Order: sequence, then C-alpha cells, then structure tokens
Amino acid sequence: MMFRFAVSVGVLFPLSVAAADFHVPDSVFKSMTDSSVHLHKQRWGGADYHHEIKRFSFTKVLSPSVSVAANIVSSQRGLQDCANSYDQRTLGYEILPRLKVRDNLQVSLGVGRLDGGHMAFVTGDKLDMVDRRSVILAASIPFSQPSEALELRVSRSHYDAHAVYDQQTGFYDNSLRISYQLRF
Repeated sequence: MMFRFAVSVGVLFPLSVAAADFHVPDSVFKSMTDSSVHLHKQRWGGADYHHEIKRFSFTKVLSPSVSVAANIVSSQRGLQDCANSYDQRTLGYEILPRLKVRDNLQVSLGVGRLDGGHMAFVTGDKLDMVDRRSVILAASIPFSQPSEALELRVSRSHYDAHAVYDQQTGFYDNSLRISYQLRF
C-alpha cells in the first residue's frame, strides 16, 4: 500500500459514543469483520505556511487469498503573507488488488492517479499542476509478528506535463521503494 495509517481516536471516539445509543444488527458487524478502515489527518506548518494531508484507507478481504486495498488522499498547502503567497490542493487515489501467494508473500498489481490540482496566487493567477497516472507492482513479506512487514514496490508513473508547459507532452518516471512497516 502506498500509505500507512493509524486510527485517529479523536475522530472515531465521538462516533463510537454516539453509536453506543443505537442497536445495530449483528449482520452489519459480520460483513465488516474482513474489512479494515483507517483515517489519518496530519497538519503542520507555522504562522505563514500550512500543510494538511487527509488519508483514507480501506481494505476488504474477499477470500483467504484475495483482498483489495483502496487509498484516497487529499492535500492542501499554502504560503501566506508574502509576495509569492499561494494555495494548492490535490486529490489522489490508489487501488491495489492483492493475491496471497504463500503465507509469507503477498503480491499486488494496481493503479493510482493523482490530480495535481492548481496553485492559486494572491494576484488572482492560477497555475494548473501536473497530473500523475501510475501502474504499481508490490510484494509484501510479513514477519512473524502480524504488525511487521517488508514491502518492495515498483511503479511506473506518467506525468501530464502539458498541463503546465504547452510545449511538452509529458514524461515517465520509474521508481523502486523498499519499506519496513511496524504497526502499533
């Protein structure tokens, strides 16, 4: 998966308190037992700069050897109170079907897209940013603890550079990422 998330207690706790007053049939919970939903919000910056990322991740187990993961991410950042002030917003998604080849190996082949959005300047000008489409091949090797995994990810992305520069038609980028994940 492209993104790793932690459950935000501040967001989910009020929902669980409100839901405690209602009776929900057991069949609803049974259909959710093979699903995993994560929501994470990050925000940082200072007086003049801000950056906020919201990520939503959903994993559904379809069978003992097949599952589907989907990720949605939105980003908003900006620089304020200067001659080059701007705001930029982006939205992207990723869908990765997973196949469990062995107990210690999962393979994924999926697609992703990131809408580069635009930058809006205080002068009223707008600059369209580059969009990205990706094909992703990933292999995940879980360790003895279910909260640990090593992921190898290869992707090929096409950037639509003509959205920014009329003279270019776009370019490709290949990447290899190795990551170690520890969830707690």
